[in-house]
Amino acid sequence: MLVREAMTTPAATVTMQASTEAAARLMRDEQIGAIPVVDRRGVLVGVVRRPDLEKAGRQCVGDTMRHHVVTIGPDDEIHEALDRMCAAMVDGLPVVDGTRVVGTVRRADLTELLSPPCQTCEVEYSAGTARDADAVPAAT
Repeated sequence: MLVREAMTTPAATVTMQASTEAAARLMRDEQIGAIPVVDRRGVLVGVVRRPDLEKAGRQCVGDTMRHHVVTIGPDDEIHEALDRMCAAMVDGLPVVDGTRVVGTVRRADLTELLSPPCQTCEVEYSAGTARDADAVPAAT
């Protein structure tokens, strides 16, 4: 199964100029823990996570975002998406076609579709050994 068949569209995104308050509201409304950051043309430039916003105070997203983003393409297999999430210890990935964000895919959505789920990441994630997504170089 391809990522495009499991991804959520359109993706919730923010621009670098958005306020951290607006990003936090969007995360709350969409029930997500991270949002892709795009420039004015819709090109992915980073990601902002809930913990980043909690530390940031009143700033613009561009000042708090992480520049290294693990991504997946719409024509990649969903197993690859879950492998990347496991490796990066993140709950979701922006789906990127070229440089533009076309959707998002979340771990919960994929684990419902796959059998058996990625046991390694489930154990590590539940044990609290998750790493920050910016520890993994961007992959597309």
